[in-house]
Amino acid sequence: MFKKILKYGVIIFLIFIVFSAIGKNISKNERTEDKTSYPESSEKPVQYPTQSTGIIIGIEYAVEGQDASAFGKLGIPAIKPLPEAINWSKMQPKLDGPINYDVADQFVRDYQNAGFRELIMGLRALSHAEDNKATYGKNRPVPKPEYENKYADWVKGFVERYDGDGISDMPGLKYPIRYYEIEVEFSSYTPEPVDEYLKKLEIAYKAAHEAYPDVLIAHSAFLALTAFDSNPLANQYEKAFASMYIPDKHHNLTDMRKVLDRPELFDRLNFHELGDPLMIERTVRWLKYETDRRGYSKPIIISDTSPSPFVSYGRATGCTGLFLGITIWPAKESDRCRVADYFNKILDNDAATVAWKNWFIAGDMVKKTIIAAASGVELIDTAFTGDLPILSTRLGFAGAGNGGFAGVVSEKYNIFTKKYSVTEYRPAFFALRQLALKLAGTRSIVREQSDDDVRLYKLENSSGKFWIGWIHPDYLVLPGDPDPNKSVSLNLPSGAKVISMATAETAEDVSVIDSINGKVSINLTMTPVYIFKQ
Repeated sequence: MFKKILKYGVIIFLIFIVFSAIGKNISKNERTEDKTSYPESSEKPVQYPTQSTGIIIGIEYAVEGQDASAFGKLGIPAIKPLPEAINWSKMQPKLDGPINYDVADQFVRDYQNAGFRELIMGLRALSHAEDNKATYGKNRPVPKPEYENKYADWVKGFVERYDGDGISDMPGLKYPIRYYEIEVEFSSYTPEPVDEYLKKLEIAYKAAHEAYPDVLIAHSAFLALTAFDSNPLANQYEKAFASMYIPDKHHNLTDMRKVLDRPELFDRLNFHELGDPLMIERTVRWLKYETDRRGYSKPIIISDTSPSPFVSYGRATGCTGLFLGITIWPAKESDRCRVADYFNKILDNDAATVAWKNWFIAGDMVKKTIIAAASGVELIDTAFTGDLPILSTRLGFAGAGNGGFAGVVSEKYNIFTKKYSVTEYRPAFFALRQLALKLAGTRSIVREQSDDDVRLYKLENSSGKFWIGWIHPDYLVLPGDPDPNKSVSLNLPSGAKVISMATAETAEDVSVIDSINGKVSINLTMTPVYIFKQ
């Protein structure tokens, strides 16, 4: 039953990080100086040559027992299941036995019936809980030579079952499943040496494309948290990656570059973004630099996100002692005690702090999606369907920061029916639903030239052009702090209609601003707003 309650396999990894920190030098988790920023280059409009609706918005993680219809109300096209449910060892515990598709089938059926057209599947060789002995184990989950064909058969059979070609398809399949990750994160989740991972990727890529020529294979997602805090220039990338201060050291820049050296083994570049929204454009810039050097270009997906955590990889509820997490930009070491007070108030269920947290997470997901779209990203999985168990409690020290509390809904689990029921739709739910409607039919998106802390994007669709904007300070803002604001001017002779980010099931908050001498002045804050011609 405990396994049912732990909805997210990522929990096990994060708890491991917390407790393994005892054996590490605590000073490694402390930032001794604040990084500097470099000027951003001018930005050009991003066109969408292969899709008429702009970026594909998804959400993660779908878990057994959740109400698919509740998340279908988001109106977004994509969803990703908990990777723990989709792994070779669990689906084929005996190598001479059949492959059990029951869990995968139920997920596909429920979420396609709920309206999701794109499902992102992470294919893992094994999980934390199961091991069919076909690999070298949890620290080296690559197929043994005598079982490589068995692994290929599993990948090929899985892709074939959901490709929609009418051959060996799941009964009732509505749409083909296109997106697959071969392993889910290039970290302790993919702990094997990079050369062995590339061999596994090669086997999986070939098998998947034999089953479904149009399948889209993504490599295990790169994780570069903290590498881009300083917004490094191209000649500073090696130093930036070397200075990463996350505890997980399984793969470095050299390993990532070895993956990038093999573009014939993947169709999509893939990374995870667990920090501030600005890190998306910096990571994309790095990826494009790397692929340009190698003479190729591929679409990019972000298969996992989290709201900016402030503190992660350890205890966020204190500012001295053991188990301390690392501060994540824009939080600084000098903010640690303020951040601890913030998370303690959340865990104490302080109404004002919880409301602020929910507002912040909603805005962060909107900002990440917009910045990803403006950076040319094809797909982004937003976070999360529900809160992370343990890490949203005192027992877990709020060890994933805001990420532990990032569910778009509140849920209650029934241990008898093994089902979750939604008890509350949170602001992020309504913000994402509104965003999906506004972005429908997007043809282009470009950031307007403005001050560094002003994020103003012009979007165009079949109905014309509009803007979305907010203020993005380079310092930490917490409940009770002044809300940064700045006025921007737009040439709109007929005036403007400004719609605030939705946070509840109510009519949109609309204000009308008259023009003066053909221009409107709009006050931006940290809350994203949509701006239309009046």
